Amino acid sequence: MPPYQVHTEARGPHWISWISQDGSGKPHQSVILIGRTQPEAEARARELTGKIRKSLRELDAKLVSAAHKPRVLFILSTANGKMTVAGEKSSADAMIALAGGVNAITGFEGYKAASAEALVAASPDAIVMMSNRS
Repeated sequence: MPPYQVHTEARGPHWISWISQDGSGKPHQSVILIGRTQPEAEARARELTGKIRKSLRELDAKLVSAAHKPRVLFILSTANGKMTVAGEKSSADAMIALAGGVNAITGFEGYKAASAEALVAASPDAIVMMSNRS
């Protein structure tokens, strides 16, 4: 379970609280909760943290009990007729596992170029691919 931290500060006549997971303590990209007092704002943030933890526990239980774990191929990039794919012990491998799947690519760690034939042989149920939005 990821560690969540509750932060609080005064903003004018109100207090705000937010939850961070990255340890930065900054409200950037956070849900901000407002209260008239510091304890009220903190209580709201702690309540939300509890709901998040409960939802993650329920999701974990569903993923563990899933009978079929889809084989997922993660394509990081394409160049010169080769695709760079995620192997074992990569961040994509970890994300696939967290989502309840298994990495369709085995036999190497990290990211490597793979031929189209190797990708067909991996027999994935799903393909996740990065997109470049310029």
